[in-house]
Amino acid sequence: MATSRIKIVIVIAVFILGVVGLLLLLRAPTVNPEDRRLAQCLSHERQIGLAIAMFASENNGRLPETLEDLVPYHSSNRIFFCPSATDQTRYSYVLTGATNVWRANTNTIILVEFAPNHSGRRHVLFDDGRVELKADSDL
Repeated sequence: MATSRIKIVIVIAVFILGVVGLLLLLRAPTVNPEDRRLAQCLSHERQIGLAIAMFASENNGRLPETLEDLVPYHSSNRIFFCPSATDQTRYSYVLTGATNVWRANTNTIILVEFAPNHSGRRHVLFDDGRVELKADSDL
């Protein structure tokens, strides 16, 4: 009699744990699609920064004049398009032309997102390779 009662208690406990686990799983936060696009855009600018660094190392520290100069340094033109941009027919990023020498000044912005695609903010690439999300008022 006691063993059958223990078995029933175990079955009920396992059932309750299963229901609680299912409820927790359903309540788990999901990734916001815009957050995913924001992270992808950040990754694109970092990849462009790496391509610029490779270009500069092969060209005596000189920066590229156009994004097309970077084509040999990456595997896909998709990195030139922000996933949040509404216009996917032209590149989402532009070189600023603020300097033509790589790593001349770490506070110089060398690449910027053409439009503020992220709630009024845009990614910028600095001369030292770091990428930040900035509001237009902070540029």
